Amino acid sequence: MANASGHQTAPNAFVWNDHGRFVEVHPIRLGWLVIWGRHEDLGSIRIQEGNAQYRSLDGARRRLVDAALEVTRSHWAAADAARMFDFFAFPEHEVGSLPEPM
Repeated sequence: MANASGHQTAPNAFVWNDHGRFVEVHPIRLGWLVIWGRHEDLGSIRIQEGNAQYRSLDGARRRLVDAALEVTRSHWAAADAARMFDFFAFPEHEVGSLPEPM
Protein backbone atom coordinates (compact mmCIF):
# COMPACT_ATOMS: atom_id res chain seq x y z
CA MET A 1 0.00 0.00 0.00
CA ALA A 2 1.30 3.47 -0.83
CA ASN A 3 0.54 6.69 1.00
CA ALA A 4 -0.30 9.97 -0.77
CA SER A 5 3.32 10.62 -1.76
CA GLY A 6 3.83 7.14 -3.18
CA HIS A 7 5.96 5.82 -0.29
CA GLN A 8 5.21 2.22 0.60
CA THR A 9 3.46 1.60 3.92
CA ALA A 10 2.29 -1.56 5.58
CA PRO A 11 -1.33 -2.41 4.73
CA ASN A 12 -2.28 -2.14 8.41
CA ALA A 13 -0.71 1.30 8.99
CA PHE A 14 -2.84 4.37 9.69
CA VAL A 15 -1.82 7.30 7.48
CA TRP A 16 -3.21 10.82 7.84
CA ASN A 17 -2.28 13.55 5.32
CA ASP A 18 -3.14 17.25 5.18
CA HIS A 19 -1.64 19.49 2.47
CA GLY A 20 1.81 17.92 2.50
CA ARG A 21 1.90 17.12 6.21
CA PHE A 22 1.52 13.59 7.51
CA VAL A 23 1.19 11.46 10.62
CA GLU A 24 1.48 7.65 10.45
CA VAL A 25 0.82 4.96 13.06
CA HIS A 26 2.42 1.55 12.53
CA PRO A 27 2.17 -1.62 14.64
CA ILE A 28 5.60 -2.79 15.79
CA ARG A 29 6.81 -5.61 18.04
CA LEU A 30 6.88 -3.50 21.21
CA GLY A 31 3.73 -1.45 20.58
CA TRP A 32 2.90 1.33 18.14
CA LEU A 33 5.21 3.67 16.23
CA VAL A 34 3.98 7.19 15.44
CA ILE A 35 5.87 9.10 12.72
CA TRP A 36 5.12 12.69 11.68
CA GLY A 37 6.53 15.21 9.26
CA ARG A 38 5.96 16.90 5.93
CA HIS A 39 6.49 16.46 2.21
CA GLU A 40 8.22 19.03 0.03
CA ASP A 41 8.87 19.50 -3.68
CA LEU A 42 5.47 18.09 -4.70
CA GLY A 43 5.92 15.05 -2.48
CA SER A 44 9.30 13.94 -3.81
CA ILE A 45 11.05 14.87 -0.54
CA ARG A 46 9.84 13.42 2.75
CA ILE A 47 11.01 15.21 5.90
CA GLN A 48 10.43 13.27 9.10
CA GLU A 49 10.08 15.73 11.96
CA GLY A 50 9.71 13.18 14.72
CA ASN A 51 8.75 9.72 15.87
CA ALA A 52 7.72 8.09 19.11
CA GLN A 53 6.92 4.58 20.31
CA TYR A 54 3.97 3.74 22.55
CA ARG A 55 2.94 0.53 24.28
CA SER A 56 -0.80 1.21 23.93
CA LEU A 57 -3.01 2.38 21.10
CA ASP A 58 -4.43 5.08 23.41
CA GLY A 59 -0.94 6.54 23.84
CA ALA A 60 -0.41 6.46 20.09
CA ARG A 61 -3.75 8.28 19.60
CA ARG A 62 -2.71 11.05 22.00
CA ARG A 63 0.58 11.48 20.14
CA LEU A 64 -1.24 11.45 16.79
CA VAL A 65 -3.36 14.41 17.91
CA ASP A 66 -0.32 16.27 19.29
CA ALA A 67 1.66 15.59 16.10
CA ALA A 68 -1.20 16.73 13.84
CA LEU A 69 -1.47 19.91 15.91
CA GLU A 70 2.31 20.39 15.72
CA VAL A 71 2.57 20.04 11.94
CA THR A 72 -0.61 21.96 11.04
CA ARG A 73 -1.08 24.36 13.98
CA SER A 74 -4.81 23.78 13.51
CA HIS A 75 -7.13 22.38 16.16
CA TRP A 76 -9.58 21.47 13.38
CA ALA A 77 -6.98 19.34 11.59
CA ALA A 78 -6.01 17.62 14.84
CA ALA A 79 -9.67 16.84 15.55
CA ASP A 80 -10.05 15.50 12.00
CA ALA A 81 -7.03 13.22 12.48
CA ALA A 82 -8.47 11.94 15.77
CA ARG A 83 -11.85 11.21 14.16
CA MET A 84 -10.25 9.30 11.30
CA PHE A 85 -8.07 7.38 13.78
CA ASP A 86 -11.12 6.42 15.86
CA PHE A 87 -12.86 4.92 12.82
CA PHE A 88 -9.80 3.15 11.38
CA ALA A 89 -9.97 -0.67 11.53
CA PHE A 90 -6.70 -1.52 13.25
CA PRO A 91 -5.63 -5.17 13.04
CA GLU A 92 -5.35 -7.40 16.08
CA HIS A 93 -1.94 -6.60 17.51
CA GLU A 94 -0.30 -8.24 20.49
CA VAL A 95 2.40 -6.11 22.06
CA GLY A 96 5.52 -8.08 22.92
CA SER A 97 7.21 -8.00 26.30
CA LEU A 98 10.03 -5.60 26.99
CA PRO A 99 13.56 -6.99 26.81
CA GLU A 100 15.43 -7.74 30.02
CA PRO A 101 17.42 -4.79 31.38
CA MET A 102 21.17 -4.97 30.93
